[in-house]
Amino acid sequence: MEKLCTLIDRMIQIYSIGKYLQKIQKMKNKILLFGLILLSQNALADFKYVTTNDIGDEFYVDFSSKKVNKNLVRALVLTEYNKPSDGALSVSTDKEFDCANNAYRTFSVVFFLDRQATKVKDYAKVPLGWVVIPSKSSTSKVMQAVCKK
Repeated sequence: MEKLCTLIDRMIQIYSIGKYLQKIQKMKNKILLFGLILLSQNALADFKYVTTNDIGDEFYVDFSSKKVNKNLVRALVLTEYNKPSDGALSVSTDKEFDCANNAYRTFSVVFFLDRQATKVKDYAKVPLGWVVIPSKSSTSKVMQAVCKK
């Protein structure tokens, strides 16, 4: 009987810890979403127009977010889609450009339900490897703007 009581006590502890961890995770998710919403309130305030691609998507750069480390330049890039892409009308990406080797990598992406980047749809950290930028592409024009001294 004592072993049964001990087993029940442990099960209750494990259940309580699991509930506690779920609450912490929910709180972390709410804080992250709240932070993203706050960041997105004035998303276009610092973004400057760079280019438009062949299908009408517009590209902007937040030059105030620009961080330079030798040939590497990191900045936020906003893309406003001409037509919705997976339910999103705009996307903000945290990109690092290798100005010497015409390449970039993405660290995170925030998808928005509107073109003004105020209504957050989703967020993802996507640390991807380096991608070579095709010449004459929209990304190439964005890189040229970001890499200017």
